[in-house]
Parts: sequence; C-alpha cells; structure tokens
Amino acid sequence: MVDAHTSSMDGCESTYQETLDRLEQLVNEPNTRSEEKGEEHRAVDGESDTTTSKGTERERDDEQNCTYQDGSCAVKALDGMIRGFVTAYALREGVGGITRAIQGWRRRKNGEVLQTYQTSPLPSRDALYAGFFVGGFTGTYHAIKCFLTRRGVQGEKASFAAGTVAGTSVLFLDQDKRRILALYLMARVAQSGYNSLKAKGKWHFWGNKWKYGDTLLFAVASAQVMYAYVIRPETLPPSYLAFIERISPIPKNVIGSVRDCCRNRPVDMETLKNHCRKHGRDLPLANNRPGTIPCAIMHPKHESCLVHNQAVFVKAFRSTFPLYLSLSTVPVLVFNTNAFMQKPLRSVGRSLLSAVQSTTFLSAFVSIYMGAVCLHRKLELPDHKLNYFVGGLLSGCALLVEKKSRRSELALYVMPRAIDALFLSMVDRKYLPSIPHGEVVLFSLCMGSLMYYYDHEQGTVAPFAHALIRRIVYGQDPLLKVPSVAKLLPSEGGSDEDKDEPNEAFE
Repeated sequence: MVDAHTSSMDGCESTYQETLDRLEQLVNEPNTRSEEKGEEHRAVDGESDTTTSKGTERERDDEQNCTYQDGSCAVKALDGMIRGFVTAYALREGVGGITRAIQGWRRRKNGEVLQTYQTSPLPSRDALYAGFFVGGFTGTYHAIKCFLTRRGVQGEKASFAAGTVAGTSVLFLDQDKRRILALYLMARVAQSGYNSLKAKGKWHFWGNKWKYGDTLLFAVASAQVMYAYVIRPETLPPSYLAFIERISPIPKNVIGSVRDCCRNRPVDMETLKNHCRKHGRDLPLANNRPGTIPCAIMHPKHESCLVHNQAVFVKAFRSTFPLYLSLSTVPVLVFNTNAFMQKPLRSVGRSLLSAVQSTTFLSAFVSIYMGAVCLHRKLELPDHKLNYFVGGLLSGCALLVEKKSRRSELALYVMPRAIDALFLSMVDRKYLPSIPHGEVVLFSLCMGSLMYYYDHEQGTVAPFAHALIRRIVYGQDPLLKVPSVAKLLPSEGGSDEDKDEPNEAFE
C-alpha cells in the first residue's frame, strides 16, 4: 500500500517510471552514510550551531564565487543542467530496465508473448522527461541564484527565489507525477521546519519524543488512505490507486459492492453472481441490499479466512518483490559505486536484505488489512465505512517490520497522500475551494523552501535529501562524472584547478 507501483503487469513500465522519483528516496536510505544514525535525530543532536555556521560560510563563498568573469555563471548553469539530466535519465532507465527484465523473464517462463514496448531499445519517454525535469531545475536554479547574488540580493532571498522559480521545471512531468512530487516535497519541508524549530528550542509540543511516533503517524495516514481506497477512490492519485487495486486481495467489482453497501445503495447482483460462479460457488445473498458483503463473496476461492490471508501474503510478496529488488540494487550502483566496487558481495547482500524486508512489510500490511475485514465479518456486525479506517490503523503496525531509520521515511511518504485525499474529499463537499495548477505552485514553493534550508540550515534537511541536493544540484561528489562545458571553451587564463573542478564553484 505504501508505495505506488503498477496498475497491471501489462502497464508496469509507465507506473514504475511514475513512482521512481519518490520510491528511490525511501528504499535506498539505508545505503547512505546516515543509515545507522536515523534521520530526525541527526538534525537536532547539538549540531545546529555548527551546521548553521557552515551554511553561512558556504553562502559567503557563494557570493564571492558568483562574481565569475567571462560568463562562468552560464557555464555553471549548463554544467548543472547536463549533470541533472544524465543522472536522472540513467537512474530512471536503470530501474526500468531491471524491472522490465524481471517481468520479461517471468512472462517468458509463463509462455506469454512480450509486447514491442517491453523489448524496444529506444529511450524511455518517461526517463527523458525525468531528465528534462531534474536538469531543468538544476540549470535554472544556478542561473537565477547567480544572477540575483551578483545584484546584491541577500543569500536567503536568493536561495528561496531561485528554488521557487526553478521548481516550475516540474511542468515537464504530467499532472499525476507533479501532484505526487509536490506532496512528497511538502512532507520534506515540514520535516525540515520541524527540525529547525527543535534545533532552536522553539518546539515543545506533546508527543514530539515518542519512540514509536513514526509508526503512529504512519498508521493514521494509512487509515485515511485505505478508507479512501474503499469509500472514496477518486481522491487517490490514479497510479497509487492502481497499485493498491493490483495487490488488493479483493477484486475491484467486489470493492464497488462493498462501497454501495456502506452507502445503503443496492449492489449489482449479476456482477457478484458471475464473480462467485468463476470459483464454483453460488451467490449467498437473498436481496440486493445486504447488511454486509460476506467472506464467501470476498474470497470465494478459499473457504478458510486464515488460508486466504496466507495466500494474500504470498501474492503480495511475489508481485512487489521485483520492484523492490530493482529499487534496492540500481541506486546502490549509482549512489555508492565506490563502496560496491570495494565490497560487492556485502553491497548485494544488503540490497537483497533490504528488498526482502520492505516486501515483507508491504505483504504483512495487506494481510493484516484483509484479516481485519474478515474478522469484522466473523463477528456478524453491520458494515460501516469506518471499519475500513480501523483496518488501516491496525495494518499500519506492519511498519514495525521495517528498520527504525526507514519508518519515518515511510510515514512521511504516506502522510501527504492522506492529507491530499482528505483535502479532495473536502473540496468535493464544497468545504474548501479548488486551486487550478495548485500542484505546480505547491511544488515550487516547497522547492524554494527546501533550497533555503539546505543553503542556510543544512542540519535540518534529511540526510538523503541533503545528499541528493549536494550531489546533483551542487555537483559535490556527483553520482555520475559528467565532463564540464568549461572544457569545451577556450582558456582565458583560469587556473588549472578551476578548470578541473568546475562543479565546485558554488560550494
């Protein structure tokens, strides 16, 4: 449930490409240097003074370095644009390639014929647009920040303005992806704001030191998402809803009948009858207004709810493991190439363990949710829409399977989707107004805020987001070595050191 993946096996490529930008930030964090430290504590463990001073010093360096001559600001912007495009394209295409290879192997094993798009050597459209998005942001950010700084704009204002304007590069993506990224970034900015307030001693609210606060947040957010899945599916992003439907143990048409039942509407008897006949069962309903949809319809293939829940776990594990394996392997090669080359067996083992652990968590989530639904049927209670909210709360406990360092990541991942579903529900009921292109505005403002926090309060930014900005936006220890545009220009007396390390000009 937590990670939006594919709507079907035939449409896996497009949805994988849609979910890469957010999943790679979740499943690969243990492979970064901050795995054992934990994210939220790193920002507030007495490092605020040091990180603030570092940010100030680096900003002063920015102002000095931004007086480049001979158009070096343009060179910096072009370097960032090319570096961002190549990195995003390679990462997206790498994950997509491994995923397609695994799915292709499974299809050939089952004797299925692969479609042309699944074997085509042509560049992926979504990978290209991901490159345009990241490259466009990086290049635009450096160009605008350099322009503003040269004209005396203060560092804080320059960072926010440059990040906000550069954030419009998200228009390269389709609306569904823009909304997903905007929601995820909103959670990141909220996390940085929370860390900033705690570091300054301005956050003293109840519950901020709970050991299992991340699990509680995840459970509440998951409850809202699962409620929306059953009762108000139109409030969930299409790809996210398609993923839930794909791994759901209950067919889509049965979920529709459950929804009608909760709303006191007549159910489609013919659809349910055909569903039961596929499994050699008769429809156990006397009329089209039942008090609840029984287990005999929910899972006609298995008479035992316990056996069905075991089958649900296995199905969810098999369907999601290929994606988690690719998301745990490819970014390791890109983000930690040196560590992989030095200890390849250890890196592969950790990636495999991470994939198994994440898949187990997701499979347990689905199984617990199904178990909660079956338990309600066994108690023979009338159906109610809040039952599915409670089921989401219970299944949220599956997060305890994950490592502590990853729980807050997953909670922050689900939380904005829950808020979005609640917001759309309120808009649908006319409690709140609809905002045209609101996802673009939200993403741009959040990106400007995040760049401000990175430039001036680095300790408040989550380690993985910090590493991405440092490596992709600023070119410090880049993920992929990309030749600088400066090497194509004629030399005008610059030092050899400046020519060899053009990517560190802003740092």
